[in-house]
Amino acid sequence: IFGRERWGTILNVILAGTTKGILGHRVKPTPPNWREFSAGDYYHMHNDVGTAARVLSTNFWLQSHGWHSDWGGNFLWCGGRERNAFPNAERIAVGFNRVGMFVPHAESLHVVEHVGSSKGTGLHRFSFTSFLEIPDLQGDSALQHLDKLYGKRP
Repeated sequence: IFGRERWGTILNVILAGTTKGILGHRVKPTPPNWREFSAGDYYHMHNDVGTAARVLSTNFWLQSHGWHSDWGGNFLWCGGRERNAFPNAERIAVGFNRVGMFVPHAESLHVVEHVGSSKGTGLHRFSFTSFLEIPDLQGDSALQHLDKLYGKRP
């Protein structure tokens, strides 16, 4: 298994075609945030924008085989808001060994829906989230560099 520095080098080559990174800045993966969603758990609406320049948000879903989407814990992509409505909203059923990836920005709003009970089944809803960041870019400087990379964002 590669260490974090080695993965950073590999990801820079994959994403930018060079070990020099994106727009001359090295991309580094964050440590994963592991989570088991139990009955009653959920995440409020958020967009994954961080303090460093996040160039990719990666959400890995690792439910037990047999997890039913009607038990909750699904990924709700809200997208941008238009007059208190979300015209691009979509409910994405999470499943075993699936991943969702997107570029975090002000309009990348999403939610993890309320998890109901799977009591007595022995089944679980797990996930982990990790980000690719350009740690030496912060605030407006980060946004300007990301606009160059992806185009102007909302």
